[in-house]
Amino acid sequence: MDKLIERITIDHEHILKLLQAVDYEIKAYDADNDRTPRLAIIVGALDYLQNYPDSFHHPLESQLMKRLKPRVTDSDLLQSMVEIDQQHDQIRELTIELVETVNAISTDHVVPIKKLVSSYQSYVDLQRAHVQKENRVMIPAMKAYLTSEDLELAEQELLATPDPLFGKYLWESYEGLYQYLLEADARQETTV
Repeated sequence: MDKLIERITIDHEHILKLLQAVDYEIKAYDADNDRTPRLAIIVGALDYLQNYPDSFHHPLESQLMKRLKPRVTDSDLLQSMVEIDQQHDQIRELTIELVETVNAISTDHVVPIKKLVSSYQSYVDLQRAHVQKENRVMIPAMKAYLTSEDLELAEQELLATPDPLFGKYLWESYEGLYQYLLEADARQETTV
């Protein structure tokens, strides 16, 4: 598998891992839960999920789909690719809304928990469906139709953007979130 397509696949795994972490922390807002939510984890994860996909992940996918579309003759596949691009915009909008809600909470503004949970649920449902659709439709199409030249050109344009959380160099602002994810992985390994 080419490095760019592999990176998209790995990014999807990372996104799902972060959503799982946020799920866990959002559930702590439930009245039946005796755990205190770790707002810093939610804020850090949403910051990453807002910034990294918009600066690298989605532009990479769009760049590759732009090269892919002229080669695709299947109308269902073309429609799915249009939907994927539309979902990028929807995800961006829902992320902004959710970040604003979480930032209000973090600055001690009163926000109904129902609003937080509702905003998050809309966001996470779309994110998971989007990743699933890309894995099911876009990735196989890229593997089938893109040439090594297509991938090399896109790689030269976009690969210089490092992943600030899961990449070679961890950004300082994500250190707490990274440690949290390591601890979550360790907890999962002990329960398996």
